Amino acid sequence: MKIECYQLFKEYKDKGLKKKSSKSIRTFISQFENDEEINSWVWECLPKLETNRHSRIRYEIFRELVCSILKCGSKNNDFSSTLWLGKLAQIIYQAQQLDKEHKYSQSIKEYIKKLSEYRDKLNNQRQRMQ
Repeated sequence: MKIECYQLFKEYKDKGLKKKSSKSIRTFISQFENDEEINSWVWECLPKLETNRHSRIRYEIFRELVCSILKCGSKNNDFSSTLWLGKLAQIIYQAQQLDKEHKYSQSIKEYIKKLSEYRDKLNNQRQRMQ
């Protein structure tokens, strides 16, 4: 992975150069060598990724990098993954193809339920520790 391509993407996007920004983000995504590298980048950069006013990140980044990591984590009951899927719900709804492919039609209700379960578990653990 070459972080320079991501930096170029941000520069081009800020300058309004859509074709160049699209090309640089595709180049950036294609340079990840394995899932471990993707996982590392996602968890390092997800909290810092630029979002628009609807909490949506760049579609290519979500589809190719973030979505699979969060989906896998959520299936394994990872709290952070579930939380982030909830935060990024708007892009899931906007990307109908992605919604169908990953069967997220009930995602928000499921994630809210999971978050409530995690909260209850944490509260129970805290009470036992006291």
